[in-house]
Amino acid sequence: MGWPGRLILQHPGGGGERHAMGASEVVIKVTGEDTGGAFFIAEVVLEAGFPGPPPHYHERLHETLYLLAGEVTMTLDGREEVLRPGGFASIPPGVVHTFRNDGAEPARALNVNAPAGWEHYLRELAAAASARRPHAGAHDRDRVPARLPPRVARRRNTRARCGG
Repeated sequence: MGWPGRLILQHPGGGGERHAMGASEVVIKVTGEDTGGAFFIAEVVLEAGFPGPPPHYHERLHETLYLLAGEVTMTLDGREEVLRPGGFASIPPGVVHTFRNDGAEPARALNVNAPAGWEHYLRELAAAASARRPHAGAHDRDRVPARLPPRVARRRNTRARCGG
């Protein structure tokens, strides 16, 4: 049963809005426009050896990760754990975290974030990566020094617009 007056989405396997970031990839499955701003879902492929973002936290975003293939090392509030297929991480706002793929194979995960908006940041990040503009990582920290280099200030403003 769908929401009255709402579009019901269905993607075939491999379907969705694809964004390459080097050898890694994000496939956006559902956006905030589709969910009334409630959440977004993406399939994420992290290349083997992906170093991950610096430790960071989100002020509003509740991030979840369900591992489908490969291994991802998660660090949550300083505690490190390796997720394997079927492993799940739920990261509420305010929890310092990072992740990386130490494996020899790509890792594939389902990423669900609430509220929606993070998909806009991922699109901008992918555009920057394809234009080969420098950036500091796949995520941005919510708390950064008061004096920001111009590229970090731009990313912080982008994140604020995108719900991070």
